[in-house]
Amino acid sequence: MKAKFIIPLIAVVLCLAFLVENLKFQRALFGLALILITTLLWRTAVRLRNGPVLGRAQPDGPANGSQPIRSETDPTPPAADSRR
Repeated sequence: MKAKFIIPLIAVVLCLAFLVENLKFQRALFGLALILITTLLWRTAVRLRNGPVLGRAQPDGPANGSQPIRSETDPTPPAADSRR
């Protein structure tokens, strides 16, 4: 289940729990909301621990953070720059 669906689902479950008169059903809904909140927090913690999620766009450039050499950034030969 995607995280963007968990938050509205938690809100709906909590609203239902407050509107229901039956205590057993109310406890079950609060339990479900607690499970959903725990799942959301767990997934967030795992995502933060593991770093970027595969499938998302990665920034351009090498992984070690070094800068590209001149030939990769400017295809113009150095001799052409001196004629300006």
